[in-house]
Amino acid sequence: MTRSKLIHQTSPYARFLFSCLLVASVGCGSEDREEQTGDGDGDGDGDGDGDGDGLGDVRLDSGVATNPPIDGEPGDGNSYIWIANSQIGQVSKIDTATMEEVGRYWTREDGKGDPSRTSVSRTGNVAVANRAGGVVKISGDVGACPAGSSTGADDVKKWPDPCVDWYLDTDYDSQRAIAWTSGEQDVEDGPISNEKVWLAGEYKPAKPEELGPIGVKLIDGDTGNIENEIEFTLDIGERGFPYRAYGGAVDQEGNFWFAPAFNESVIVRVSLEDMSVKQWAKPHFSYGFTVDGEGRPWTCGQNIARFDPESGTWEVRTPDQVGGNFQIKEFDLGGCMVDSSKRLWAPVVLDVNKTKFGIAALDTETLQAVTIIELPAHIHGVSIDFKEQVWGVTGGKSGSALGTDAYRIDPDTEKFETFTGLTGAYTYSDMTGYALEQVWIPQIG
Repeated sequence: MTRSKLIHQTSPYARFLFSCLLVASVGCGSEDREEQTGDGDGDGDGDGDGDGDGLGDVRLDSGVATNPPIDGEPGDGNSYIWIANSQIGQVSKIDTATMEEVGRYWTREDGKGDPSRTSVSRTGNVAVANRAGGVVKISGDVGACPAGSSTGADDVKKWPDPCVDWYLDTDYDSQRAIAWTSGEQDVEDGPISNEKVWLAGEYKPAKPEELGPIGVKLIDGDTGNIENEIEFTLDIGERGFPYRAYGGAVDQEGNFWFAPAFNESVIVRVSLEDMSVKQWAKPHFSYGFTVDGEGRPWTCGQNIARFDPESGTWEVRTPDQVGGNFQIKEFDLGGCMVDSSKRLWAPVVLDVNKTKFGIAALDTETLQAVTIIELPAHIHGVSIDFKEQVWGVTGGKSGSALGTDAYRIDPDTEKFETFTGLTGAYTYSDMTGYALEQVWIPQIG
């Protein structure tokens, strides 16, 4: 049964406008979102930074020491962070070295896609999953796009921007998890090919009292064509929650892992080789999701948990079990990611009144906190760039999932800088491609 429709641009120089199925935006439970305001006209007037010019600003917070600019060449495919502006149906492309927004794009023709998850390939392209349906691939190499592509928040082009490679329409009832595979590469410096995109969502149930099936698609990263897909139900009985394919990532073999949000349920692996599905019990609350360089999935939110695929067992730690002398009151609802120093970075709440927030680093072997950095606001998304700087996308001091700022944190000095100018931001997936790079294993052939 075919449930999806691909509309793509046949060449970077022969782009054409394409229509897409209008899908009503779905609610997102605890993700406290406001009404969609994107109008699809490409005028870039909803920038949210308060000055009316549509530009994202780099702000140095008063009283906060800041790290010096990072050395590095922008535009190398690994120097951007892609953050979804969920509230207005756009995605921002920010240079992680200069902290300048260098592109902003609609994620669906009608401006009402409600994007939430971004995943960046090893060649620097982004795939954006819309909650309300559809996935879009945008080229990270502006030089490969025709003239006239977006240059920032004040230059949002009409759909499709010349950098849009393809768009695939979907009819999931709820769509979240997305992740690129590592592709094929014979040696470390050789060309990368055969990249694919994993996409997961939930279909409507046959009866209101039932749970709809999960649908997982494997998409050709070059063409946007669906190569394979499977539907199945989760082994969770009556414990089901509407968001059952919430966060996703891949392991060294390119297998797709995901977990439902919130209460105890399961963790799922879909095989790249044959699309076979395996499920294990997840006996704890969870929210964020990542896979580390050892191929071990992690869940974050209220607690931190590491899964061992070999034994099928979990190591779960609550805030009082990992804090030591640190005052962690709660692991906040948000994403998490592991760096090359084997530290897991996750958002935390530092006081019982939920007025002080930060980010904690935990040793991935001992699951003990090694540092905590206080930040001005709750962060919902966590990612790491290729200079090993940690990024946190804000959700507002009230704990709302929508924010306007992103912090770039130096893990060595524990100082940070703030990018502001996002509009209703919400992303906690692999926004830079760093996590994907950690699981890549060179194949010598």
